[in-house]
Amino acid sequence: MDEAPRSASSYLDYLQIEMTIMGLLSAFCVAVLGWVADQFLPDPGGLYIFAGCIGLLVAALLFYRQRSLLAYYHGQVSLALSSQTRDLSVDDLIDEADCWATWIPYRQAFIVLFFAFGQLILAHMKPLTPVADNWAGMIVIVSSALAATLCIGAWFTLRRFRYRQYPWLCLLVSAPRSHRPNDAWTALRRLVR
Repeated sequence: MDEAPRSASSYLDYLQIEMTIMGLLSAFCVAVLGWVADQFLPDPGGLYIFAGCIGLLVAALLFYRQRSLLAYYHGQVSLALSSQTRDLSVDDLIDEADCWATWIPYRQAFIVLFFAFGQLILAHMKPLTPVADNWAGMIVIVSSALAATLCIGAWFTLRRFRYRQYPWLCLLVSAPRSHRPNDAWTALRRLVR
């Protein structure tokens, strides 16, 4: 039996499992969104609740985007395996499906999900702390900006170092030389190369 189809078949099984997980995560976000909206949205002063609901919706959409991207690669690998002409390289498709850039929506979804849960936690802390009540708008804006910055940073790093084993370390090592001490950075540079 040929080794390439067996490894491609096991990778297709892996993609199928990952698509199921993304579907469950997306459904979880929508279920929590529905529960929060049903329980707490009529609450006056629900800026944190509103921001948390928006975050849950965006996280659900990002998980679903990841699922559809994995389904695309699942279909492309399946078509490449069944094609007699071999126009598409199975190995190239698997490499592309497994690179860091393919998993950007997944990372961003978790960033936004943590933002949403943070907003919902702040909503429950609001009666306990007057600071959370007085600075609600500023806290939502700053935390939204932080989540957006992390999402953009994840997009930039994972696209730039899509085929590297340690993309975050590669970003750190690629910083301008004047901003790094010599000893530790040369060791890190050797590690990522």
